[in-house]
Amino acid sequence: GITVRLDASFDNPNDDNGVCLVDQQTISGSLTQKNFDFMAIAGDERLGQISMRSDGIQAGATRVVIRAEYMPRNVSKLEFEIDSGGLPFTAQLAPAIAGGLVESWSLSNLLNVYTLESNPPGTPLLYGAYGDLLYLDFVGLPPGDLTVFVNVLDPVISDDPFSKYFDCPDSITVGADGVLAPADPTPMLNVTSLNLGTDLNGGDIILRNVGGHHSDTGVWLDWTALELGAYTTVYPESGRLESTQDEAAIHIGFSRNGPPGEYWESVSIECTTGTLGVSYLLEVPVYATILEPVLVVSSPDFGPGNTLDFGDAEDELLFEVQNQGQSTLDWAIDPTAFPGWLNATPLRDATVSGTPTTVAVWIDRDEMAPGEYHHAFTVYSTYGQAIIKVHVTVP
Repeated sequence: GITVRLDASFDNPNDDNGVCLVDQQTISGSLTQKNFDFMAIAGDERLGQISMRSDGIQAGATRVVIRAEYMPRNVSKLEFEIDSGGLPFTAQLAPAIAGGLVESWSLSNLLNVYTLESNPPGTPLLYGAYGDLLYLDFVGLPPGDLTVFVNVLDPVISDDPFSKYFDCPDSITVGADGVLAPADPTPMLNVTSLNLGTDLNGGDIILRNVGGHHSDTGVWLDWTALELGAYTTVYPESGRLESTQDEAAIHIGFSRNGPPGEYWESVSIECTTGTLGVSYLLEVPVYATILEPVLVVSSPDFGPGNTLDFGDAEDELLFEVQNQGQSTLDWAIDPTAFPGWLNATPLRDATVSGTPTTVAVWIDRDEMAPGEYHHAFTVYSTYGQAIIKVHVTVP
């Protein structure tokens, strides 16, 4: 949804004695696109929104801003529990000249609880008011990221039908770059694409809710994997995120059994914000190259030159057809190549990497006169061939 607020001033042509003069003032105001379904809360005087932001840590210093994005009716006091992990900071009300909303209010704190109250007390903000509330200034920070946890203690929803509440992120993590923690649930992935190259069979992506939530009223981030490519899989396929500290590790698998070539597939993840009714669609392109199959035959019974030696006693020996490449190896043995005393099964298969096919080769000694027998047959495939030799002794 779009929330728009404009403060405008026009010239009244009726004051110009019939001559349209230049406008006396220019239009001023702001236009903000927000993750906010206005129609879903129209008439709900209890719902408010609070966000956090920072321009990032520079030279060991940063400012975290707590901002009102939308103020419910009759709010004249705000109370926050703020936890910076023991790192010191100074708190001050945001000045009006810089977009502050409550510069004239009082600010007090007891330990880590900060109270903002109107002056005089009981004077509420305008319904729908927005602006910066509180600056948290840090200096002398140690190397690494800064995480600040914020909990709204007042107002909170209760059995009172006039109680107020806020969608608000419960933390913000600040690094070298600027960061925004929106008021409403907002999905963010740790990657924009996944390149599996020629050897990886999958990879993990991390989905987080970097915005707010309000579990008591069903405001959270539900996600579902909607579309999968022909060779991609996803696990798990759905989940729910509430706190900004929660994350979903989603494994995207890729089957390398398809035809050789370059592949581009896309995994779509739909996110919804519970009772707020806002939806997002995240696309994760998946790139991979499937290599050609490689035909290999092997057996512990092989003698030199892939020879199956039945000697004077064995009636059946085994060998494996392996695909030591990728894709799917379609292979076959010509049954007309066997003499009457020799046979094998199976005579064809589609073999994928890691799952070899076992071929049984057997002889019928009743069909053989005494002597030495030698024969060879071929395993054919589009990607090469292998010759299997057979030696039999009939006493």
